[in-house]
Amino acid sequence: MSNAPYTLMLLVLGSVQITGCIGLGSGSESPAFSPDGTHISYLSEDRLEEWVVDGKTWFRSINLHWCSVSDPAKESSIPVETLVGAEFMSSGRVPCLEVKWSPNSSRIGVLTPHKLIIVEANSRKKTEIRDGRIMSFAWLSSGEIAYCTRRTRGNMQRRVICRQDLTGQHRTEVAAFREYPGRDLQMDYSWREYWSPSGKHVIFLEPAFGGQYHCVNVFDGTTHAFGQTKAKACHEGVAWAPDSSHAFCVSRKVGPEDIYEAILLEPATGKAVDRTSDFQETFKGGWPTLEPIWTADGKYVLANGSPTGGLLVQPDPWKVVPLGQILAPKFDAGKKSTNRLRLFRLPVAGWVGVLFTEKEGDPSLKYAADYSGEQVRALQETPDDLAISPDGTLAATIGQDKRVRILNLDKWDKGTSLINANH
Repeated sequence: MSNAPYTLMLLVLGSVQITGCIGLGSGSESPAFSPDGTHISYLSEDRLEEWVVDGKTWFRSINLHWCSVSDPAKESSIPVETLVGAEFMSSGRVPCLEVKWSPNSSRIGVLTPHKLIIVEANSRKKTEIRDGRIMSFAWLSSGEIAYCTRRTRGNMQRRVICRQDLTGQHRTEVAAFREYPGRDLQMDYSWREYWSPSGKHVIFLEPAFGGQYHCVNVFDGTTHAFGQTKAKACHEGVAWAPDSSHAFCVSRKVGPEDIYEAILLEPATGKAVDRTSDFQETFKGGWPTLEPIWTADGKYVLANGSPTGGLLVQPDPWKVVPLGQILAPKFDAGKKSTNRLRLFRLPVAGWVGVLFTEKEGDPSLKYAADYSGEQVRALQETPDDLAISPDGTLAATIGQDKRVRILNLDKWDKGTSLINANH
């Protein structure tokens, strides 16, 4: 194992007495509940950075932490990645970081810019998977994963979908697409894949920019191509139904005008329903974004945009609930400020989360609202890195002391806890 990163750190630390512009920093990523709701995981980062000049970060150490909900003070942790080099000098968020629990909550998968790490929660055993530059992954079962990697040869790159058994370490190449010239092979993180909640299907644009949507079945390699073909397109978002039965996919034509295309896909059959005209009519003049998973009951896609505010969208048959506009009077937001109300997914059927920002630059306040907007409940004041348990009764945040805080949420039953939020 090379000692180069540690040598670099010592050399730079040695310059502190001379320049006085080097310091140690730290940060943390959003927490995540395990599927059974019994544990919390999160990532932390220690870094060596300049305080003046151009604010470069010279050294990053990424650590995985996890603990029991019943005893958050008793925490386990393990280092998962050390990052040095030009592409990680920015003080912003490290690209390609992702944490996912296995379906039975026994393993934690951590994606970093260089590798995929699988950690056994009980034993702390760590397994590393390296294969080109892995861009995304999903759990197929507690003993098998699927991932998408970018393999490069010279200035060419290709997208490959693989499965890997974690017991026998057997790897299966499911689908591979033809090579394309790369832009910046080391620093290009524009590729995006959208995995179904079950992990069985993955949707992406191929090629990554200016291509057509593809949906791949990672078990048998069946691939369905759909969407616009005559115009260069970039993806705007894919939203999956929680049971993985449908995906709502939005792309945008690259050109002087923003022309959106919206498709409702049934991945099992490849059947695609064109919802472009309905989508264009709903969001004309706006820039919509989609939450990655529909509401907990699979009824609505959550869409946010300006000037529409947060919307509940039923793709088939098309129906739109302008929840942001309905809620605006309760927050004194006004029609012109509905974009200050953003919707996010809650794991409870019939309810969605609401982020409200009173003034630009202020932290967002968090609420829960039913689909009609009649019932609105204030969640406890928390920072932005909020995770909610699968049953909706607990919230987890990372405190200023870099420790997990567990908060009790109100019960999700009918009541009269309406608010008229005048802050």
